[in-house]
Amino acid sequence: MAVQTSVSDNFAAAIPGMVRGSPAGMKTRVAQVAMQGGLLVVQGTRDEQCKLPTASTDVTNVLKPLGITRDNVARDPNFPSGGTAGYTYQIGDSVEIVSQGEVWVTVEESVTPGDDVYVRYDDGSATQKGAFRSSADSSSAALLSGAVYRTTAGAGGLALVEINLPQ
Repeated sequence: MAVQTSVSDNFAAAIPGMVRGSPAGMKTRVAQVAMQGGLLVVQGTRDEQCKLPTASTDVTNVLKPLGITRDNVARDPNFPSGGTAGYTYQIGDSVEIVSQGEVWVTVEESVTPGDDVYVRYDDGSATQKGAFRSSADSSSAALLSGAVYRTTAGAGGLALVEINLPQ
């Protein structure tokens, strides 16, 4: 019989896509592509669809950004049934999106409270579309109006983004 010999007391503060408090604005759309929690999604090619941004105008056009994908702890991203391994939301899944509220995201570079929020739309250098950072990175990320960082984080860390997009 195995005996527990230790107890972990150093848990992560959050996971990407985790919401702090009660979001004021939520949307639900159908995933056009496989995606993770904690990424910016934009209007898909059809009504009621969402996808990751692929052009700067997907981020800067006030009508295209939908919000940040929520985490989905009810689904194990490592064992999808008939989907793409490693992705929380599969093509055709119903995706919960926060358009107004505070959401934890993974950042590509260091951020501090009050920094502008840039979102990656070009993944040419093995980066993640829809990911967050604090600079344009040579024109592969665009400024997201209506969003600001609320916490400090280092590259690869979790930061809290306050987002307020039109409904």
